[in-house]
Amino acid sequence: MRLPTFAFITFLCLLFCGLSACDCFEYVHGVVIDRHSGKPVPRGAITKSHKLEPGDSLYTVQFSDSGGIFDFHSVSGGLFGCPPLQLYFQHDGYQTAMHRYDCAHCGMADTIYLEPLPGSGK
Repeated sequence: MRLPTFAFITFLCLLFCGLSACDCFEYVHGVVIDRHSGKPVPRGAITKSHKLEPGDSLYTVQFSDSGGIFDFHSVSGGLFGCPPLQLYFQHDGYQTAMHRYDCAHCGMADTIYLEPLPGSGK
């Protein structure tokens, strides 16, 4: 009688582990805008880390296009669900903007307003 109990417990453990370990596909899209002029900010860097470092690969950095449009795609792990996604939007002459997305797998659209740095001429 021990073998069926052991097999059942093993099955439940494997089932639990299989269902709880998943990849979270993150997708956020939108446009990056200059807060003062209302014009798009082309080639703005979008990262999951606060500071863009020289040598960062294209796997960790994505950019808005010439019209300020961005499509951020990423994969993260979530043991019991997808964690919130924090993105940092950066461009020379602007303050870094951080946005938090609680439902990054929902494919939400967003408008990001970048504030020009004082004295940047923007």
